[in-house]
Amino acid sequence: MSKVRRLGVAAVALPFAVGAIVVTNNSTKAADINDYVAIDYSSEFVLGAYDDDSTADADENSPEMRAFGEVHFKGKFQTDSGLTIGGEIEFDAASDSTNNIDEIYAYLSGDFGRLEVGDQDGAADKLGWGVPNVGFGQVDGDWSADDDGFAGQSPIIGLDESGDDTKITYYPPKMAGIQLGVSWSPLDDEGNTAEIAAGEETDQIEVGASYSQDFAGGSIEFNGAWFQATDNDAGDEDHQTWSIGATVEIDSITVGIGHADNGDSGRGEGEDESGTTLGATYEQGAWGFGTSYNTAELDAAASRNQDAWSVGTAYTFAPEINGATPLEAVIAADLTFFDRDASNNGATAEDDGWVAILYTAIEF
Repeated sequence: MSKVRRLGVAAVALPFAVGAIVVTNNSTKAADINDYVAIDYSSEFVLGAYDDDSTADADENSPEMRAFGEVHFKGKFQTDSGLTIGGEIEFDAASDSTNNIDEIYAYLSGDFGRLEVGDQDGAADKLGWGVPNVGFGQVDGDWSADDDGFAGQSPIIGLDESGDDTKITYYPPKMAGIQLGVSWSPLDDEGNTAEIAAGEETDQIEVGASYSQDFAGGSIEFNGAWFQATDNDAGDEDHQTWSIGATVEIDSITVGIGHADNGDSGRGEGEDESGTTLGATYEQGAWGFGTSYNTAELDAAASRNQDAWSVGTAYTFAPEINGATPLEAVIAADLTFFDRDASNNGATAEDDGWVAILYTAIEF
């Protein structure tokens, strides 16, 4: 989906390091730089209205607005011997951010596969299952109060993993439809000041796998992911999480089912968390329609199980500009309902609610 606008500049120096390989490009030819350096821009605007039985009406500010954005700087070079060397820096454009760098990493790829180093999502995130969705994302969108959204708690769709912590990731070549990947991140931290702090995870390992196969009129894909880490917080269990899922695409219809089991990772013994998700989409031209359902089970005493279901639609506008389509604009709407049980210890009563979303995004 991402569209790229090439930059022309007078002089650029780009150092990228992968293992023992260091490449520095100094060029005064703008035409040459256009082949190697790119920038992506994206911005999102969210308008949300909601109702939550657990919140006093006086404390609700409905509707509410959110604004997000990112700028990605990319470099990509191909050697005469067939190696590809590149890197990317992602900047968050939120006005209230203090550390605006989201990801920064470099990579080296060739016949041996692909090696990545830096602050980047790992193999479990890249190869794990994702619920089919359109526009804002239905149950996978950031609608809940836990995700800087509006109401309800975050559904459990994917496994807990190392996020953008500084890591090394290796993807061997894809063979017979099978793609594997493994990541290692020594600390639950990122950047040039990464250091262990009380309670943080260490020795984080991610493994991801996918198998895809085309057939007449469609395709099928299976995904699996696993994560483990040592937890250094007294009384909390070490991390052992996994997820599986399958997605079938036939013509304009996509259907998927996935399950994530986070166990009692990073929590007290027996405080398990897991979730199962179903999703389906239908796309026709510029229009997309999606629906999904998630059921989450949380065993901690103060936690509550939750069911969430959502419907949504999206319209994508990609106008031609000088014979190309360098820009995409999306307008979308979601309606999500949630129903939470009483807490396991009975201290919090059951409740339910809904979140309505109007979403717009532009990317080039």
